[in-house]
This record gives sequence, C-alpha cells and structure tokens, in this order.
Amino acid sequence: MYRVVTVASFFYVTSNLEVDDLMFERTKSHGFGNLHPYGNSKMANMLFTKELAKRVTGTGVRTYAVCKLQKTKNLEVHLP
Repeated sequence: MYRVVTVASFFYVTSNLEVDDLMFERTKSHGFGNLHPYGNSKMANMLFTKELAKRVTGTGVRTYAVCKLQKTKNLEVHLP
C-alpha cells in the first residue's frame, strides 16, 4: 500500500479560490500581505488530495491531507 500525504492547514477555510486570478492581479485588495493567499494555497492542496483520491480508487493508494498545526504524536499509529 502507498500513501500520499499533503500538507494542509485549517486556513483553507479563508480561501476564495479564483483559479483565473492566482497571482492576485485583479484582486489587489487581498494582496500578499495577509493570509488569503496562504488560504488559497491550502485550499488547492485540499482539492488536489480529494481529486487524487478519486483517481487512485481501487489501486491501493491512500491519500491524506494533514494539518501541520495539529499536534499529533505517533502519526504512524493513525495511518493504516
């Protein structure tokens, strides 16, 4: 069995992901000075993980999105 672990964050909830404006050229009000771009990147990670899970169904590959802020000891215990 294989595992794909993607680093995520609970900040994905701050995302208003606009795939046609990833560099914030039209959405200047958000800019790169706050957590909005970070939230967008974490939303992209979540979407990637979800899509990958659909594509690898039945192959023995498992996908996980892990929040790096979550303090989990013995991570291997929680992963099958």
